[in-house]
Amino acid sequence: NDRREEAGRASTRGPHVMVVGPKDAGKSALVRTLVNYALRSGWRPMQVDLDIGQGEIVPPGVIGATRAGLPAGGQRRGGGQAALMYFFGHISPTHSPKHYRFLVR
Repeated sequence: NDRREEAGRASTRGPHVMVVGPKDAGKSALVRTLVNYALRSGWRPMQVDLDIGQGEIVPPGVIGATRAGLPAGGQRRGGGQAALMYFFGHISPTHSPKHYRFLVR
């Protein structure tokens, strides 16, 4: 929280978190917990979903980002309103790695 406040005063970007791991490791649950903690602390975190197979904040086959809304328990934290979406059209980046990398950039 101190780093976030310090970043706000200095007009710089706050801390970033990237959650990675194998399938069924609890990545989505961890992100949900972190987002809810940030929301309850008064922050409005931006969440980026690069997992085109799961569809946590945007539909499957789409890369997206949204500013989190109300604290949630298993619901989409973006309220279904993604701020940014790129259609990939497949649920695995192995189908077209070059196009996936292009969309992520």
